[in-house]
Amino acid sequence: MNNLHISNEGLLHLIKLEGGAQLVRYNDLGKNKGHCTIGVGHLIHKGVCNGKVASEKPYLNGITEEKARELLRQDVKLVEEAINRNVIVTLNVNQFDALVSFTFNVGVAAFNNSTLKSLVNQGKFREAAEEFLVWNKMTLGGIKKEIPGLTNRRIAEKSLFEKQVK
Repeated sequence: MNNLHISNEGLLHLIKLEGGAQLVRYNDLGKNKGHCTIGVGHLIHKGVCNGKVASEKPYLNGITEEKARELLRQDVKLVEEAINRNVIVTLNVNQFDALVSFTFNVGVAAFNNSTLKSLVNQGKFREAAEEFLVWNKMTLGGIKKEIPGLTNRRIAEKSLFEKQVK
């Protein structure tokens, strides 16, 4: 069992793949489905931002880049714990960072049920790296379609996963 945490480089990589940090409140169109969000997908509360909900008060004037990173570190803790608990082989920091980025995007349940996780646990790292590229589609109107942004993200995650530690 691993006891790793995302590295600073991994956190910056994740911020970039998520499109950067939003320093003011917004209604997320992504994973939080229209809910009030700030930073790198940090859910403030369910429902739209209106300035009246108590949980919005600390964020009314926006946040700093540092605060956005702090919130992201809190948000990735569940992902880190899931990977540490469910991956039974030793990972290097780049492999771990890539899996955190991937799992943060697709969710813990999807990761746990993935061929990617199975291959990692078998120590088949080359084959596992190729599995990142499978996760580049969304179902739109009942049809699975490749999403260029997801393709680019998976290529970046695969590259990080394969990167040797210096």
